[in-house]
Formats: sequence, C-alpha cells, structure tokens
Amino acid sequence: MMAPGVVIRVRAGTAARPRSAACTSPFTPAIAPADGTDTFKVRALDTVGDISPPASATFRLDTVPPTVTIAAQAKNPTNVNTPAFAFGANEAAIFQCSLAPAGAPDAFAACTSPQTYPAQADGAYAFKVQATDLAGNLSAVQVGSLTID
Repeated sequence: MMAPGVVIRVRAGTAARPRSAACTSPFTPAIAPADGTDTFKVRALDTVGDISPPASATFRLDTVPPTVTIAAQAKNPTNVNTPAFAFGANEAAIFQCSLAPAGAPDAFAACTSPQTYPAQADGAYAFKVQATDLAGNLSAVQVGSLTID
C-alpha cells in the first residue's frame, strides 16, 4: 500500500528506448516490452519533493519458441534395429522425443541428443522431437520417418 501523497515514478526500457511515467502499484505497462533484456526501475516522490533511491530489476522477455532440427538419423530404410537420432535447437532447451510405430500414439519422454533406442521390430516408425526453451516456449514438433527392415 502506498502512503498518501506519495507519487511513484517508473522507468522501464533500455537506454535506447527509456520510458518514464507516474504510476501506481501494481504497475502494468501500456506497451509491452519487446523480447530481450529490459530493466524496470521505480522510485518514490513524497509531497515535500524527497526522491527515493531507485529500486530496479532486470529481466529477459522471451516469447519466441525454439527452432528444432533433426541433424542426423539412420538412412531410410535401414537394417539397424537400434535407431539413433541427433537433433538440436537454436537456443538452450529441454527436449522430448518419441519413437513409435507409424500410426501409433506418440510416447514423448525426456531425451538428449543423440538419442539411441533399444532394439525395435521391423516396420515403419515416426521419430518426433520437440523442445521447451528456458522461458517455457514450446517448439513445433519435428518429425523423421524410418523403416527398419
């Protein structure tokens, strides 16, 4: 709760695009910051003109999901029944993979690259991988197909 007669002044943005205005708590900016690193600063001005030292917080806004690529897999078709897949993302991420017979439900589980699976029966398979970045954005699913013969 704010004391009567106290004006809160906020400054949010970067050195290239600072924004400063009187505000109340809680504060919601009129224009959302762009993706990237930003600093939020606030100070109080009382009725006699005393200004508090600024309090600040730096944060990184990330609303863009990672891009996942399948970098390598066995040639298709293959007679190797322990398929391996290499994959990556354009930023730090946690991966989930699924290898399931074609048409079967996905069975996503945590994985790291390269991902090698235990022996599989002959048949057609779909390998799927997706990533979640450190901000929680979920990538599109990338799909590779493989026939073990």
